[in-house]
Amino acid sequence: MKTVYRLMLTLIIVLLAGCIDLKTDYGIFEDQLDIGDCKIEGDLTYDIVRDDYVIEGSGENIWFGSDAFHYGCFRAEGDIIVRSRIEFIGDGKHPHRKTGWMFRNELDSSSVHVSATIHGDGLTGIQYRLADGGEMSEVKSAAVGPVFVQFSRQGDLIELITASDRGIIDTVRFQTENLAQDYYTGIFICSHDNGLEESAIFSNVQIGIPGEDELEGFTQYVSKNAKPTGMGMNGKDNLIAWCIVPFDANDRTPEERAAMLKELNISKYAYDYRDRHIPEFEKEISIMEQEGIDISAVWLWIQDQEDQLLDPSSEAVVQTVEASELNTEFWISFPGDFFAGLSDEQKFDKAVNTIAALNERVEKSGCTIALYNHGDWFGDPLNQVRIIREIGSGNIGIVYNFHHAHQDIDRFPELFPKMQPYLTAVNLNGMKKEGPKIITLGEGEIELEMLRVMQKNGYQGPLGIIGHTEGEDIKQVLQRNLEGLDRLMDSLQ
Repeated sequence: MKTVYRLMLTLIIVLLAGCIDLKTDYGIFEDQLDIGDCKIEGDLTYDIVRDDYVIEGSGENIWFGSDAFHYGCFRAEGDIIVRSRIEFIGDGKHPHRKTGWMFRNELDSSSVHVSATIHGDGLTGIQYRLADGGEMSEVKSAAVGPVFVQFSRQGDLIELITASDRGIIDTVRFQTENLAQDYYTGIFICSHDNGLEESAIFSNVQIGIPGEDELEGFTQYVSKNAKPTGMGMNGKDNLIAWCIVPFDANDRTPEERAAMLKELNISKYAYDYRDRHIPEFEKEISIMEQEGIDISAVWLWIQDQEDQLLDPSSEAVVQTVEASELNTEFWISFPGDFFAGLSDEQKFDKAVNTIAALNERVEKSGCTIALYNHGDWFGDPLNQVRIIREIGSGNIGIVYNFHHAHQDIDRFPELFPKMQPYLTAVNLNGMKKEGPKIITLGEGEIELEMLRVMQKNGYQGPLGIIGHTEGEDIKQVLQRNLEGLDRLMDSLQ
């Protein structure tokens, strides 16, 4: 017997062809209803022009022995794969409000179900009840507040893959024999406060059968459906200038630096410095704000300082960011002697404790952290991924630098997909296996192949253009690299 959802997809195709008038607000869903005790009646609407769904509802919770939420659903049979972009509408009123996709045996409040759940505070995972009226359990994802969800059933295997606009974040799996062969599939919302209403929007919805329907790969799906942000492999309005303060032979003032960036049509840069630049950092922040230039990142070199988390220079930089209320990302690394004499596990523990403490501080001021591959043990991307997963915060990512990655060239095709979920930027450089360390973009032998790896994996994040040379006007260095990037991008087409 053909599944209902295949029939519904056929009806939508006919509708779009103008052959019939399907009088429903529910799109691919057969019905919508409140499950359990919901004080505010929920609603599901389908916009056929935008091809998206808005779901609204109340409900106390989806937990313990019974549920209360709003559900838009259809009857399904056997294996299924569903995916969509999911976003809460508005700031919300409760951090534990929930939305997502749900496979459910029955429509009563205590039914067996398995759900791909996103909370208002970002907590994400598979939540499930395996017996009618039984207690709930969950398998947590490392993802925090993803916008793309792929949820599938293949026999007894339930799989959840989550992603942000910049790439795949995490995969979690769960096995159960308790989900019926014939069951309900749909989208849900729960306000977690029965006197309040919450809403979410589901867009780019795809439904199929694993192994039968030729759905495009999830990475390509995310890349195609990410919101236009000017990012991506040829998004010139999202380039980041890097290494432009201490390496500038012209020693530009903040005002002159802003004018240079505007002449080059670069609207973002990452701030690095020497101690002599720190007294003018507050002024630099003010000038860049006035000129509409984004200080998208700030370098932070963490050193042991007795019982203090940061050395005096780093502390002054962080305090300036906090006082100026600059929402930025700290690109952090450690000198090699920070981990001297330690085993790999001791290095790991020290890095986790240090970064977690720093993250707890900077997160309060609206800032994020990206781990910088500056070489040594900490510069290995696999060590950085392990550190991030151990801390378990969505506030920490990776900035990957070609000019510190010569040892990664041979394994780059293998490394890139592993670090991609956490990448916040990739700083480019001309690359030759034997060096030198810094080469103008387009004049190396390997950077084009590395870019092809990034393109193949659907990378959509910022690209850094470095000015890391000695004794040159940094404007000329940036201009050369911009011209080299243009040639490389032409070769990628």
